[in-house]
Amino acid sequence: MALTLAMLFMAPVPGSEFGSGLAGWTVPEASRERVRAVLVHDGPADRAVLIDGRPEKGPSLAGQPEVGLHSDPFTVEPMTHYELSGMVRRLEGDGQFKLSLEWRDEDGRHLGYENSWSGLLVGDRWERHEARFVSPAQARSARILLGVRPREAAYMTSLALTPVASLGPRLAIDIYPEPCTQDGPYSLPIRIENRGDVLLDDLRATVSLPTGIRAVDGEALTLEMPSLGHGEHFLHRVEVEGLPRDPHEPFRCEVRASAEGDDVSFSAETPPFTVRSEVERRSFEDVPPLDPPVTPVKLGCYYFPVTLDWDRAGWGVRKVDYLKPLLGYYDESRPEVADWHIRWAREAGISFFVFDWYYNQDCFYLNDALEKGFLGSQLAGEMEFCIDWCDEGHCQEFKPLDFSRRALDQFMRVLCERYLHRENYLCVNGRPVVLIHQPWRIATAHGGWEGCAAALE
Repeated sequence: MALTLAMLFMAPVPGSEFGSGLAGWTVPEASRERVRAVLVHDGPADRAVLIDGRPEKGPSLAGQPEVGLHSDPFTVEPMTHYELSGMVRRLEGDGQFKLSLEWRDEDGRHLGYENSWSGLLVGDRWERHEARFVSPAQARSARILLGVRPREAAYMTSLALTPVASLGPRLAIDIYPEPCTQDGPYSLPIRIENRGDVLLDDLRATVSLPTGIRAVDGEALTLEMPSLGHGEHFLHRVEVEGLPRDPHEPFRCEVRASAEGDDVSFSAETPPFTVRSEVERRSFEDVPPLDPPVTPVKLGCYYFPVTLDWDRAGWGVRKVDYLKPLLGYYDESRPEVADWHIRWAREAGISFFVFDWYYNQDCFYLNDALEKGFLGSQLAGEMEFCIDWCDEGHCQEFKPLDFSRRALDQFMRVLCERYLHRENYLCVNGRPVVLIHQPWRIATAHGGWEGCAAALE
């Protein structure tokens, strides 16, 4: 019975398998010679649309951000949980493709996009791509948009927009306490968003504060809100003052609402942030002992080299007038700079750095912050680290990108010899952690995800 209902209420995607060519679809003029319906012999359907952005096909794509087409509008139900799906086969390229949805209101006006440029061109087999989301309360129609970037090509077919099981009433409550100050009020923003597929009416919220903190206006601790459809939110700010007596006693927000006549309630809480203090400037020569907070959370952050290393890179935050490093502009290949990076990070509760690491065929790029700075620091033993291999195309000026088995074997040997044996290298369950920034590039080089796993193994 459930299958029958799904088929009855499936949104009618025009020409979803391109059996009638491009009927029901519009191809913009710039893509006209690069998009066509074709027969496929090994696909999920008899026909597919070929979107071809390769340079030898048709007129120049200079200045064009994409090649693609879009369907005619079709009817959808508001506040409904849908699954958008389609079959995609890569022909060339390893970037992202577009299989997205545009919601429109009853007058055909644009309401928003979903799932834009979220798919990856990988391997040489047909792959199913799917995503779920809820239609806006104002939505009455939708259309599907397909596309690839210039220099890439793909087949797409078997498109469907299908209602799936309801999410029911869901509400996200995010509390963002600002760092406390002893001399004056500060803001407590609270953001409330409908994440379900049921309209919420008659919303009423109550805010509770930790002991020692009080509201400047007590009436701001209770509020009433308008109805919220899916994705709609309400932002409320409470001005508060004072310091928490117990750093673990939370801010709390409770919300009651009506969902299709039923009473529902939601709540969320978060501990107050630490008391704000002034930055104490000291010389590099006398780094004081570390005093990291005790916490059950193992928290790390990404370290992007040369963001602040202006003098070595020739670009950086000096061109952004609203950013200035606490250390001033500096050379992050110096161990004494890493001393302060580690000290400040550890005392803020950060216990490991994930270094963006640029490597290709034994060529290294922008790794001085790690090799010379961090690993040379007198405090390196106080901070764990791991590698994030940024394989998206750097170092190509030295050698072409290579993801062959030989190249991957050498990549792993370099990691083992340089980093993985170190006592402060980040491990999970005894195994070193290595991130790969764009793994689909390896998958493409080895015929798909199975080939990727075999090559890495």
